[in-house]
Amino acid sequence: MAVSDAIYNSDWYLQDYSVIRAPIPLIIQKSQQSITFLAGGLFQINARTILTVLRVSWSACTLMRALRK
Repeated sequence: MAVSDAIYNSDWYLQDYSVIRAPIPLIIQKSQQSITFLAGGLFQINARTILTVLRVSWSACTLMRALRK
């Protein structure tokens, strides 16, 4: 949602560039939809899932390094 809000608040509709004016509403509309896919037909993966996996992995690596010292 932050992308669509940023584009809309940039006053794109006041610009004189007709090349830019046409695709901007489509970009705003598409940026409001999240991208998801199924992993193995079992788990739904989206940006939040990937971020959670990265955070847990980083925490595990940090713990292992601390225990190693």
